[in-house]
Amino acid sequence: WSSDVCSSDLRLGEHMGEIHLHDNRGTRDEHLPLLEGNINFRGIFCSLKEQGIHPVFTLEPHTIEHAKRSLKNFRTLIDEIYGPPCRETL
Repeated sequence: WSSDVCSSDLRLGEHMGEIHLHDNRGTRDEHLPLLEGNINFRGIFCSLKEQGIHPVFTLEPHTIEHAKRSLKNFRTLIDEIYGPPCRETL
């Protein structure tokens, strides 16, 4: 994915079942935590939402520390794009 993904560039269709998530700086497959490289995940997630695509997301960290940061950043991103989860129970 390039850093300038927009909704017109992302034509995935209804067959998108799963997305493996990790970031990089564009020079190699670094498996950086989400939002710590050059990939425009906000643009990707907005495009998925606009198209009504709801894939399974799989984080691909290579260290425990990267897993913690990826999960934290993933939660932040989901809250920004889809809104915070309902905290109230019935």
